[in-house]
Amino acid sequence: MTDTTLPSERVSQVFVYLGLVGLSFVTLVSFLGANYWIFELLSHFRVQYAAVATCMLVLLLISQAQRLEWIVGLILLGVNAVPILIQLGASVSTPAVAVETPDARAMWVNLQGENTDLAAFYEYVAAESPDVIALTEVGSNRQAILDAFAEEYPHTVQSKLSNVFEIVLLSRYPIASERISGLDFARPSSPTLTQPVFQPDVPIISAEICPEETGCYTVMATHAPPPVTARMAAMRNTLFELLAQLSRQRDDNRLIVMGDLNTSVWSPQFGGLLKEGQMRTWSADVLIDSTWLSKSPFLGLTIDHVLTRDGVSLTSRRVGPDIGSDHYPLVADLVLR
Repeated sequence: MTDTTLPSERVSQVFVYLGLVGLSFVTLVSFLGANYWIFELLSHFRVQYAAVATCMLVLLLISQAQRLEWIVGLILLGVNAVPILIQLGASVSTPAVAVETPDARAMWVNLQGENTDLAAFYEYVAAESPDVIALTEVGSNRQAILDAFAEEYPHTVQSKLSNVFEIVLLSRYPIASERISGLDFARPSSPTLTQPVFQPDVPIISAEICPEETGCYTVMATHAPPPVTARMAAMRNTLFELLAQLSRQRDDNRLIVMGDLNTSVWSPQFGGLLKEGQMRTWSADVLIDSTWLSKSPFLGLTIDHVLTRDGVSLTSRRVGPDIGSDHYPLVADLVLR
């Protein structure tokens, strides 16, 4: 029997076949992130995998694919879409609280050192008027920023070491107590909860902020190591364990955690942090609003987060504009219980 398939159709069929094989491989591996750090890196692109699977189904329709290829394509769409639907369902089950005036507005920004346009940053802060600001990768701009905000945000807590994990926290209201915990590169598996003279390489800054109108609440801020090597991934996971421990130690649930956590909601390590720390996040908007690589179509990820305990409810969470950094600012409006 003569094969009447046109060369262009053959190319299309080969492309579809290779696409299905490749997507099957990365999808399978991405669900094994709890077992190996490289596999976890692939877990962050769940939305992208679902989008690719949808495009593959369209190609299968155009190329008049066989039944087996349709089954594989539908399975790939299903296994990638289910986690997304679960996240959306969790957001619906814990809806944001609608109020005209939040009790607290918090801002997190990774400035990426001197890449940030300070004028644009100052303008954005003025527009949002947050009550507390947490910054990382401040670089040589630290003193300039402190001077610029000295009048409006006179209360500060800072990590002393200047590196990419540095944290600067600024508050409009008095800080009743502060605490610096974290990890030391020399002893990455031995987190330190508190030492007065300890200056960790990877700090977690905790500040108890006390407005007269609402009473006190605690803000924690940190910048987790990027899991690009086995050692850095282990350090980030140890930092998550420390964060969870600090959260559980709280006498009340008025806790807000902000940071560049270098993980997405699709990571099993992120899920473990929420579970062990008894914290939660709102996930509906993280599907479309990325905070890192946002300028790159289809590649952006949400790795900057605002987490809370039960004593804090979210009014809104929004990603800010491009201010020069490779991260976009993150703002959260919150209601205290």
